[in-house]
Amino acid sequence: DSNVLFAGTGSFSSAVSLGGPGGYIYKSTNGGDTWSVLSRLGGTDEAIQPISAIVPAGNQVVLAATGGPTPGEPPRNGALFRSVDDGLNWTKVSGSGAGLPDGAVTDLIADPDNPTLIYAAVAGEFLGEPDDANKGVYRSSDAGQTWSEQSTAIPNSARKNAVRIRLAIHD
Repeated sequence: DSNVLFAGTGSFSSAVSLGGPGGYIYKSTNGGDTWSVLSRLGGTDEAIQPISAIVPAGNQVVLAATGGPTPGEPPRNGALFRSVDDGLNWTKVSGSGAGLPDGAVTDLIADPDNPTLIYAAVAGEFLGEPDDANKGVYRSSDAGQTWSEQSTAIPNSARKNAVRIRLAIHD
C-alpha cells in the first residue's frame, strides 16, 4: 500500500547540548498527511539511538536500523530490530544468533522487486574500532529472520576503518 509510510528520527539537533536523542518511529496510513508515534523500539537501550533506516518487508514486517555516527556526539553502538505487527512491538535481531552481529547498522535496503530480500550494512560493534571483524554487508532472504555475510570479497583494508557503510541496489 503506497499510502503506508514509516519514518525514523535521529538526533533532533547536531549540537551536543541541544535537541536531545531521537529514536522514534512514526507511521502514516494516508500518504504522509498525518503521522502517529509507534514506539521507541520497545524501551531497549538502543531506543535512544538515531534511526538510520526503516524498511517495510511485507505482511506487517518492518525492520528498523539504529546506530551510526551523529554529528557532535561520540560514536554509538546500534542494532537491527524487527517487528511482525507493523511496528507496534520490536525484537532485537542483531546478536540474537540469526547471523547478524551486534553493531551499528548504518544502512538497510530492500530489493524493490522482492521486499523480503534485504541488505544491512554493519559498521561494527564499536564505531571507530579499526579491527572489528563484524563490519560488512549482510543479506536476508526471509524478511530479516536470518542473515549471512556478503562482504567477504571486499578487502578487509577497505572495511576495517569504516565508520559508516552505505548501500544501493542498481537495476
